[in-house]
Amino acid sequence: DVAGYLGRAPRASGLDGVLHAGSSVCQGYADLFAEMCRLGGFEVKVISGHGRGGRYDPFNENVTPPTGHAWNAVRIGGQWQLVDVTWDAGNVNGEAFTKDYATDYLFAPADAFAHTHFPAQVEHQYLSPPLPPEQFLARPYLRGAFFGHDLRLLSPQPRMATVADRLELQLEVPAYTAFDADLQDQTDGSVHDQAVLTQWAGTTATLHVRIPRPGRWLLRVFAAAAPGGKLAGVAEFALHATAGGALAYPKQFPNFHQMRATLLEPLDSPLAAATATRFR
Repeated sequence: DVAGYLGRAPRASGLDGVLHAGSSVCQGYADLFAEMCRLGGFEVKVISGHGRGGRYDPFNENVTPPTGHAWNAVRIGGQWQLVDVTWDAGNVNGEAFTKDYATDYLFAPADAFAHTHFPAQVEHQYLSPPLPPEQFLARPYLRGAFFGHDLRLLSPQPRMATVADRLELQLEVPAYTAFDADLQDQTDGSVHDQAVLTQWAGTTATLHVRIPRPGRWLLRVFAAAAPGGKLAGVAEFALHATAGGALAYPKQFPNFHQMRATLLEPLDSPLAAATATRFR
């Protein structure tokens, strides 16, 4: 229900209203899923809280009040499992809903959920010990697909960091996962793919980031099932840059990542004119 999500029309409410409309926002999804679980004999809860969804702004996030999204917990085999049927149904692009069924938030581990979901009631985190609000806000934005593709963050990186003009980040990327990254200027939305150089050592990807100028930047990570999968965003890291540099990295094409290659030299682009260059 894009119109309801954007606040331009009344939202369908109640099970009858949701079924009659054939669309809804997260609350309707969660309520309907809960009723289906009850009919199937499962114990289920509807959870309300903060979600890093379509309106998420990594430079200006708070969890007060901690509401705005709804998801579920289902008891299976004596254990509470978390489910977000709304985010697994697709996504809103502008004023249109795109169906894109996934299972990224179907029984995802509680710690993975805690990178994008912060419930109003602390017991619904299903973490021991639970996260206080300030710890959740410091956590990096790792979507369900980040864990679904078996990626792992090797170097600690908060949701937002102040840096000079460079950053280095390490991730573990399985051989069966395609991978890429870029840097987006938050002033004009321009994308700088040559600001990021990914160097490989087996399944370890080291991202070397050169920030062109001071300001707000978003380091974006993409992944897909390899080979041939369509890359989609799985993580974002907000950066406040206090400086900038003119040189970029050489452009990397998809085969560079598929081969897990390492570039030794040259590491600067563009190349200096009328100067011999060694390539390794």
